[in-house]
Amino acid sequence: MRVLTISATAVAALLAAGQAGAQVSATVGGDYANTGFERGVGHGDGFDVNGKVDLPLDWNGLGVEAAGGYSERSGSALFGQTANVWNVGGSVYWTDPNFLRLVASYNYLSDNALGSTVNVSNYGAGAEFYPLDILTFAAKGGGFSGNFRLSGWYLGGNATGYILPDLALSGSVDDTDETEGSPFTTSPALGSDVDLTFKAEWLVSEEIPFAVYGGYTYSAIDRNWGLGPNANTFFVGAKFYLNSNGAQTLEARQRDTGLDWTTHFAAVVTRF
Repeated sequence: MRVLTISATAVAALLAAGQAGAQVSATVGGDYANTGFERGVGHGDGFDVNGKVDLPLDWNGLGVEAAGGYSERSGSALFGQTANVWNVGGSVYWTDPNFLRLVASYNYLSDNALGSTVNVSNYGAGAEFYPLDILTFAAKGGGFSGNFRLSGWYLGGNATGYILPDLALSGSVDDTDETEGSPFTTSPALGSDVDLTFKAEWLVSEEIPFAVYGGYTYSAIDRNWGLGPNANTFFVGAKFYLNSNGAQTLEARQRDTGLDWTTHFAAVVTRF
């Protein structure tokens, strides 16, 4: 497993750069995931590290975000080989803190596995709605394209409930459909991947904003030659929320600091 070192000095400098009317914020985290494929296809282990920096612009609720990360995959599903995945992206968003947040995003992913490198760009839009202090609804959609004639689209919906100010439970549905090509061949479309995810996150301390989370994803995979192999993924992780607003609840940090699910594109077909 490689280790990605994130410069604490650089993050501190960005946070210190928060000028009047512009509260710079960042998140830094990592997780471990274990994916088991049905029908004897095997399993995979994944390690991820990622970071985001947000800069609200002093103009009518607009802001920008830069994001990047590294993932390493291994296991019998990769025939004992290792996959290395790098991604970098950015978003522009508009926020009404009492009602909703709208976002347009772009992300570039490079996946080196089994002697080939798959490059995928995804682009889309999303929205978060805040009907209650304890409830957030979100939706997203967009497209993706890459080498090996890879292309397709994705849609998703999410609901998050704050059963305590520092404890969030969420459920989401993500549908990714590949309309042409495949990651490793020039065969017809691979098909679709529908992910059902349940996640819990707990902010351990509001003053030292360290959070832990865990969850489960069921992936229903449909291929042009038939159903499956479906997959079951269990994941755990940790995250630091860094901003210049002092102590905040998890609900406030998730709405004020960084874009998460609405900019996330991670169908299982891009992970293994």
